[in-house]
Amino acid sequence: MNTSKKVYNLYDYLSVLLLLVGMYTTARTAINLFVMKQYPSSGVLPVNLFSVAPNYYAPARLANDCFYPQTYYGDAGSLRSPNEMERNQEKKQQEHCVNGLNEERENVKMNDMAVSAFFLTLGAGTVLAKKYFL
Repeated sequence: MNTSKKVYNLYDYLSVLLLLVGMYTTARTAINLFVMKQYPSSGVLPVNLFSVAPNYYAPARLANDCFYPQTYYGDAGSLRSPNEMERNQEKKQQEHCVNGLNEERENVKMNDMAVSAFFLTLGAGTVLAKKYFL
């Protein structure tokens, strides 16, 4: 097998691989956009190409994670109910958590779209590069 045939085969494999990854990420992104009630906070690939900084290896965060009971103790160490200031602080913390989760979902959605477009463009580019330059 001569060298140009090896290069053609390498470009064929590379372009098919990149196009398949692009189609996979596009399909998963479309499913997440149109089928899911809310966009998940974990991405479609465990690769962070565009530095959005979500942790893809951690389990996806849910809105229920923001609502956890807080306990308040009195002077004697016994449980007590929260006062007005503590209730307001708890409500603000929950709102901050939910807003952070929504922002994280938007960042992950944009990153997923960018990764899909990146792999599709890269795959198509290798097909065109083979056609025009090799």
